[in-house]
Parts: sequence; structure tokens; C-alpha cells
Amino acid sequence: KANTLASLKPHLEKSLIEELFIFTQSHWENSSKDILREISRKFKGKVVVRSSSRVEDSYFSSYAGFFHSELNINPQNQKQLKDSISRVILSYKKHKNRSGKDQILVQSQTQNVAISGVVFTRNIQNNSPYYFINYDTSSSTESVTSGMVAKKLEILKNIEINTLLPPWKSLIKSIQEIEKMLHNLALDIEFAI
Repeated sequence: KANTLASLKPHLEKSLIEELFIFTQSHWENSSKDILREISRKFKGKVVVRSSSRVEDSYFSSYAGFFHSELNINPQNQKQLKDSISRVILSYKKHKNRSGKDQILVQSQTQNVAISGVVFTRNIQNNSPYYFINYDTSSSTESVTSGMVAKKLEILKNIEINTLLPPWKSLIKSIQEIEKMLHNLALDIEFAI
């Protein structure tokens, strides 16, 4: 997940990936103080500490929501930051294929969210050509990804984009840009508007 986001970030024109800092579990075990200093230097506002295990989001499987993430972490509070990273790493023990190469992803916490959710670029039940959108209109960025709350919308992939209403028109344009970069792989993309 972390490497995919880092590779997409500089190429996107229709969407934004929040600022990133990526490190491995092995690097954390050997240099935690340096990592904490670097995160505190890089980020001024709240951050989210996310899992990026090697078993997540592969070609053959998705462990979306399986591992732990921490929201609204103050990067200047070394204890809070360290504890959050430790909890994410501890969650990797839930899977037998853990590795020192598993990554931890720190990102700026998205603010002022009106809509958040997940877009699937295929109907996950029968692989039909729809954008399947699970979304929430609260300010939470984790309600849909945790499976707690979801409104649903399906949009036929070959729809005339200009017939869509805001914000779906902009969202679908953003998704199409990412699909082209990833050669139309079936994707599930977390989003916030």
C-alpha cells in the first residue's frame, strides 16, 4: 500500500495523496528515535499511522481493514506517536506471514471531510463493469473502511461522465486517472472529499 501511494503521488492531477513517511518494521526496531524525530520534523498537523503489511492489497488478496491504524496522532507528542506505531506493528502478529519488511505508513490526517469511503472499480460480487462506492457523509474517515456505516452507489463504467452530479463526477474522473496509471487493474480506493 505505502509503495503504491508513494509511486502515484507525484503523478496525480485530479486528486491528492496526503504527505507520506514510510519505514519498515526492521528500521523501526533499529532506529526508532531517528524515525520519531523525522516524523516530528516532517509533519506539523495531526497524522494517521497506518499499516502497510506485505500481505495487504496484493494481486491475489486484500486484507483491507485487517490490521490496525491510528488516527489523529500529534506528531510532536513522542509518546503518543511511539505508542501508535507500536500498536500498528503489534497488529501484524494477527497474520502468520509477517516480516521485518512490513511497512508502517504515516500520513497527514485529512481535515474537513464531507464525504469519505471506498470505491471498487468492479462490482465485487460478479466482476461487472460498475464503480461500486461505499460512502459516509459524516466527518469520519474510518466508518466505511471499518465496515460500520455505508451508503452505497453503483455507477456504470461507460456512463457519460458529464451526466454525473457533483461530487461523483469529480470522484469518477479521479478514479479513471488512477485506473489508467495502473493499467485498469481491479482496484479498491479509499477516498475523502
